[in-house]
Amino acid sequence: MRLGILLFGVTACLATSGLVQAQNNLPIGDETAKRSGGRGDLETKRTRPENEEENGPFSTDVLKAEVMTLPASLAQKTMALSDRYMFFSQISRKESKAPLIIYLHGGGGHRRDVATLTNSPIARKITQKKYPFALLIPLYKPTPGVPNGWHPDDLNLLIKHAVEAHEVDPEKVFVTGSSMGGAGTWMLANEYPEVIAAAAPMAAGGAESPKGDLPVSASKLKNVAIWAFHGDADKTCPHEKIQALVKKIEAAGGNPRLTLIPGGNHGATGKVYREDELYEWFLQQK
Repeated sequence: MRLGILLFGVTACLATSGLVQAQNNLPIGDETAKRSGGRGDLETKRTRPENEEENGPFSTDVLKAEVMTLPASLAQKTMALSDRYMFFSQISRKESKAPLIIYLHGGGGHRRDVATLTNSPIARKITQKKYPFALLIPLYKPTPGVPNGWHPDDLNLLIKHAVEAHEVDPEKVFVTGSSMGGAGTWMLANEYPEVIAAAAPMAAGGAESPKGDLPVSASKLKNVAIWAFHGDADKTCPHEKIQALVKKIEAAGGNPRLTLIPGGNHGATGKVYREDELYEWFLQQK
């Protein structure tokens, strides 16, 4: 079974675009969230960021945001994954099952409560353009004795749960992420290529640190649809390692894409989420 996954993660050093906070890698904009009833439905109030018009407001007419909890039996199988996640479902959809984007935050993103994630740039873009995606944003959970960073086994379990628990298309699950989330995207595609329809790693660093090793193999990645983004002036996670990896995948027979942002620092890839090209590319993948 082939899942289309889009993993979007946010970096710890973060975007200069004003969409994300430098410390937590999450969108700017004061916001309070109140859980009502027993299902975690959200009622949100937030002040309008200065760049709201550019990014488009989040519309509850298009997406419904809910804080969800993994079953205890599943949560105990994970190593470094919070049992709570944010899920955005389509209010109305033309197809019986929606394509799913999984967005992996970067280092520091776990410090925010999951209920504040309604201000996600991806959610705003989906509602602005009325894209058909559902969106799932998990939280990393630092665990003593467990290496830092996203773990592919955790993410694979999460994907299986999402397919079973939510009305999403298992053939159209897309994964993306930035910095630590970008590394997680690469590693998930490497370990579980059969569940990835497409992956979009942004400003990826190493598995356990920004300049650490990224344990992936070109031979495993050659059949995965990959579009990587990186600032060519990124000093936190230099682009040369990703550029070399893309060349190895090409040599192995793959067809990955790499977009280098001229003069872009570690947060430069944040603008990709505000533009249309990536979402359109995801919809083209099968």
